[in-house]
Amino acid sequence: MTSPEVSPEPPLVGVHGTGTHERHIARGALLQQVCQVWGTLCMLVVATILGRRLSLDAFGVYGLLISLAAYLITVQVSVEAAAVRVLAEAEADPGRRSEVLSTTMAIYAIGGVASGVLLATAGVGLVDVLGIPEALRGDAREAVLVLAAVTALGWPFKVFQDALRGMQLFGAAAVGEMAAYTTMAAAMVVLVVVVHAPLWAIIALGGALPALTGVGCAVSAFAFHVDVRFRPQEVSWPLAGSMLKVSTYLFVAGLADVVIYSLDRVMLGGFRSISAVGLYEGAARPHNLIRQLNGTLLLTVVPVAARYIAEADAQRIRDLLLRGTRYVVAIVAPVTVVLIVLAAPVLEVWLGDRYRTAALALALMSSYWLIGCNTGVVASMMLAAGQVRFLARFAWIVAIANLVASLALTPWLGLNGVVLGTTIPYVLLQPWFLLRGIRAFKVSVGDFAREVWIPAYSTCAAVAAVLIPIRIFAEPHHLWTLGATAVAGLAAGWGLLWIVFLTPGERRLVLSLIRSPLRSS
Repeated sequence: MTSPEVSPEPPLVGVHGTGTHERHIARGALLQQVCQVWGTLCMLVVATILGRRLSLDAFGVYGLLISLAAYLITVQVSVEAAAVRVLAEAEADPGRRSEVLSTTMAIYAIGGVASGVLLATAGVGLVDVLGIPEALRGDAREAVLVLAAVTALGWPFKVFQDALRGMQLFGAAAVGEMAAYTTMAAAMVVLVVVVHAPLWAIIALGGALPALTGVGCAVSAFAFHVDVRFRPQEVSWPLAGSMLKVSTYLFVAGLADVVIYSLDRVMLGGFRSISAVGLYEGAARPHNLIRQLNGTLLLTVVPVAARYIAEADAQRIRDLLLRGTRYVVAIVAPVTVVLIVLAAPVLEVWLGDRYRTAALALALMSSYWLIGCNTGVVASMMLAAGQVRFLARFAWIVAIANLVASLALTPWLGLNGVVLGTTIPYVLLQPWFLLRGIRAFKVSVGDFAREVWIPAYSTCAAVAAVLIPIRIFAEPHHLWTLGATAVAGLAAGWGLLWIVFLTPGERRLVLSLIRSPLRSS
């Protein structure tokens, strides 16, 4: 792997300063976190309703078919990453930006039709071989067809979200995303609780969130007077080819993600039963909160890093890696500790006693994020620097290891086997990935240990010191006691971080964001 092309670097100042750039990045991350919190609450409402109202078999079918639609979203996400990167580089050139937007929309339109046709033709056939009970197959077939239509019609709207993120209008993007989550949750309550809709309609709505997000961002772009229009004459097929070249590598990496996560459901249904897939859904949903938390903290990194790299600003590139990772790990790792320690009461309070058997799976599935949260910023910066081949290769090394381990362990251990198949490769391979990444950006292990690991894992130790005795001697069995326990643990950890490890400049930045989160500078 080659290092990104940057100018000779000045001496490291460290992560102690704060300024306009730092506030802009932090503000964008904060706005995305507000969106994430709202989205999490909405999806918890959805998952709680489904987990309590549907049978384990029906919940398993829901998760299985939503994962089929997620396979195709991998293509969309690969285009998104390339579009955001190019938009960030063209921020000061309105003509170039318009060309990128029109080209991206054309790519999405073609890709949406192709994906819809593929989902309709392949999905209906897969329904008969995925172990779905006969009584639910009719609903499953109808759900696949509606999901295909939603996919084809919804893809072009994705360009509005890409435009807002690429132009670093993170607040406008967050408004559109929050509107989509709200619509999704409200509609699901109506379908499940009020009208008792058939399973196919519930599944179709569950797969419509990406389309709803695109529509929400389109409305947000219009409200914020952002010019995002499709101009056929500005579609550039050479640009499309260049973007798709990058997207191809990202798509390859995304397919690895499908193998790692989505095929787990198929494998579990094949070796065990569809009800085991239902238990997997119960464990996967809280785990996905960690993935989403980590992901939203990283949304600002690609466009910001792309600009720094284009400007050859070695100092800010270096500081972005250290400071960004410092904050991401300090936020994500303590939340991970909460889920690991409180896995059993979380599932029991949330979904009921029948899901408590998935507690070990939830703890194992969450555990690799104690390491994995270190790699998000460096991976995003590699993407901004064009290091897509290395990212794709690493993703497939993990995916192949995951597939081999899952095939070996799932027949023997069932749910815990498929989870270990994911956890073990990440735990073994992520340290190597991180080491390669930080070397590419000229950051030493000593810098990383001092600025990232010592503060973050001291915080985790404080969280665990509070939670473990409570879990052993006074396990919470009610929502309020569970919430109070989690808050107490996080307060102890983040209190230690604030008092001992944050610098005066970092404290001022946090306080300024609390006082005026919408002020851009």
